[in-house]
Amino acid sequence: MPEKTPIQDPKPIGRPRKIKSAEELLERGEKYFADCRANNQPYLITGLALAVGLCSRQALIDYEAKPAFKDVVKRLKAVVERGYESRLYTGNPTGAIFALKNMGWSDRQDWTLSAPGGGPAELAISFVKPGEEEKAKKS
Repeated sequence: MPEKTPIQDPKPIGRPRKIKSAEELLERGEKYFADCRANNQPYLITGLALAVGLCSRQALIDYEAKPAFKDVVKRLKAVVERGYESRLYTGNPTGAIFALKNMGWSDRQDWTLSAPGGGPAELAISFVKPGEEEKAKKS
C-alpha cells in the first residue's frame, strides 16, 4: 500500500496585503495627515487611501471590513471627517456638506410640536377673503 502524504496547509489565495498590520496603516495615515498640514492641504478620504498605498477609496473601505484593521480605519476616517466638519464654519461650506452627506450625515430638521405642559398642540386654520382680515381677527 502506498504511503499517505501529509496534508499541507493550503496556499493563501489572492494577492498579499499591501498593508501588513494595523500599526503600519496608522503610521502611514499619520504621515499623510502630517504632509497635508505641512502643505496646507485638506484631508481627503481618497488622498488618505492613496497615501497609505491603496489604489482606491473602496480599498480603504475593504480594509475597514477586516477586524484587525477596523478600528484604525475608523479613526483615520474620523480625522478626515473632522476636517470636513471644521469647514462647515467657513464662508462656503458646500463641498464639506456634500462630503459629510457621503459619510452618513444628513441635514434634516425634526420638529416636535406640543402645547404648554407637553400635551398635544392645537392648530386652527381659517380661510379669510382678502380685505376681511380685521373681521377674522375679532372673531
